[in-house]
Amino acid sequence: MLEERGLMSELIPSITWIDFLKVVKLRRLGELKSCEVTFNGEHLFTAIISHGDVIASDYIRTQAEYLGVKSNISEGKNPEEILRDELPERQARLRKVLSDAPV
Repeated sequence: MLEERGLMSELIPSITWIDFLKVVKLRRLGELKSCEVTFNGEHLFTAIISHGDVIASDYIRTQAEYLGVKSNISEGKNPEEILRDELPERQARLRKVLSDAPV
């Protein structure tokens, strides 16, 4: 999908969300190069992983924070908001399952 539209990066590698999670579970994220993470052929996010010295890491962090602020201006939720919303949804699903269960 992204390849067809010419939207995949030609400068950094890409990895699927599932393979990215595998790398995380193996606790080898620090070995991974910066890459585009895709899900179902669509760009999900770009993982920027620093392999430089402290100055390079600070520069990357500052640039990522700046781009994150610009990205967050239009929409999106804080992690706390999403997690707070999830608890009532899980409780409602559990109540539904329990109410539908035969006695």
